Amino acid sequence: MENKENKIINDYLNPILGELMQQSLNSILEMKKQNILNKDNKDEILFISKFIDDSEEYYTSIKDARNLAILSDLKQYILDLTT
Repeated sequence: MENKENKIINDYLNPILGELMQQSLNSILEMKKQNILNKDNKDEILFISKFIDDSEEYYTSIKDARNLAILSDLKQYILDLTT
């Protein structure tokens, strides 16, 4: 049973998760590009910070250095916004 569950996770859930993570990351990058966020967007900043933490876990697990570098830049961007 475990092999069947792993196959389902690997074949179906991981690609969907990857797509969702990438879409979310792209949305945040677009917000940054359009300079939508500022210090007053506390809820959005908290949400993005949590997303960055979760995304780092995910992209570390699949060894995606490109997106990890993007997340590092986003972390600095959020830090700059809050200071």
